[in-house]
Amino acid sequence: MTLAPDTPPAPQQAARSAQDYRDHYDSFVAQVRALCTAPAVRRTLESGRGRDLRDFPHGHPAHRYLIRHVHSWPAQRAHYTVAALIASQTRRISGDDPTTVHVPRQAPPPDAATPTAPAAAANETGDLPTAVAAAQAARLWWRRPNLGRSLAEAAQRRSSGAAPMASRMELLLRLPSHTMQPRLPGLCRLVMDSGVRIDWAVLLSDLSTWETRRSQIANRWKEAFYLHSDPLGAGPDAPTAPADNPTA
Repeated sequence: MTLAPDTPPAPQQAARSAQDYRDHYDSFVAQVRALCTAPAVRRTLESGRGRDLRDFPHGHPAHRYLIRHVHSWPAQRAHYTVAALIASQTRRISGDDPTTVHVPRQAPPPDAATPTAPAAAANETGDLPTAVAAAQAARLWWRRPNLGRSLAEAAQRRSSGAAPMASRMELLLRLPSHTMQPRLPGLCRLVMDSGVRIDWAVLLSDLSTWETRRSQIANRWKEAFYLHSDPLGAGPDAPTAPADNPTA
């Protein structure tokens, strides 16, 4: 069948903007936290922690809760990984984990923007031209702590100092996504045990583009880590240099 020349083309889905993705990551984290208020659901979400979707030949057990939130978005495994990490954090905060080390939780750093709903973020940009508003929204997003910064802040609270955490981070940054994601639960557990927050939406953003933007993500994590950590070897128990002798 030949269409008439004046037949309009089938409508196409509008391309998603960077802000659409950022809004989705924040929304996904909020939805997972809401799901985790039910202990049975939380346990199901956590069951996929560090595991490949191929480990579930009959379908990931969390599909029933998450599929509606991820089916039209790329990087499904990254979403399930972050959902499992949030579920693990929720269990530990709730006191259900007998191995949890209770450390006073750290307040968000003063220069890190608090995750906001899309409507709230729009209000901050007011009636600015679209390009200016988009640039401002991007600046607010990238001021939020990435995993490199969270690792640095956790290292400051550990007697071993920054060097061991730096080594683990450097190894992580060299790995492809399918090898890196299973290592995240142990590393995130160290951060959470230190009472340091992880911005799950920013982590989800990084994991979702790991294969195509790993070098840029690695640079951001390393920059944040070394900007917010003590000099390597200068842990809490490191000896201090002797003071200068004013009489010399």
